Amino acid sequence: MSIIIGGNTIDGTTVTPDGSIYKRTLRRVTADMIDSYEIPNSTLVYSQNDSNGFYTIKAYHNSGGCGNPAESGVWVKIKTSIPWSRVVCDFTVKGSAACWGFNGNGFGSFTDPSGNLQSYSTASGDIIFGPDAINAFENTAYTIKASACDNDANNFMRFNTTVDRTFTMFSRRNNLSNLAGPLHGRSCNSTGVDSYTIISNIFII
Repeated sequence: MSIIIGGNTIDGTTVTPDGSIYKRTLRRVTADMIDSYEIPNSTLVYSQNDSNGFYTIKAYHNSGGCGNPAESGVWVKIKTSIPWSRVVCDFTVKGSAACWGFNGNGFGSFTDPSGNLQSYSTASGDIIFGPDAINAFENTAYTIKASACDNDANNFMRFNTTVDRTFTMFSRRNNLSNLAGPLHGRSCNSTGVDSYTIISNIFII
């Protein structure tokens, strides 16, 4: 079976980040595989399976302050009884933020700010599928990175704030014994129903 990740068709048993081939089966994450979630300073909209059977979560960001404890975000924790070492998912974000991080890399007032994921490193196989993003990293004016805290012109979370911005990210788990999963945190950001995060289309390997 083939799947599409970030607009790329990938065989269901092979993922090839930066030239490395992992002969493993991609497993779709469903609601029964979720241990829990954290949504600090945020309001849950839904946490459920979507029409395609994937787990998805959406939350509004309620706090716009800078720094802890005002930071907000969404962290999905996959059950520790399920073995996996890598995760791929879609992030859809709306609203502005000067400071932000995806799959760890800072911000959000979580009990584990990393989400128990390793720091973003393309040399180690992590990927942000920039060319296939929508209203985000496909624009070469924005630097492809997992976190930022500035008002620079290459910070994509400062622009196109009234539309959905979507991209796919591939990350490595850190401690295989502890809860882990996709995460997005914000600081110095807009708030309310037009400032939200959706995490969807999660696969584990």
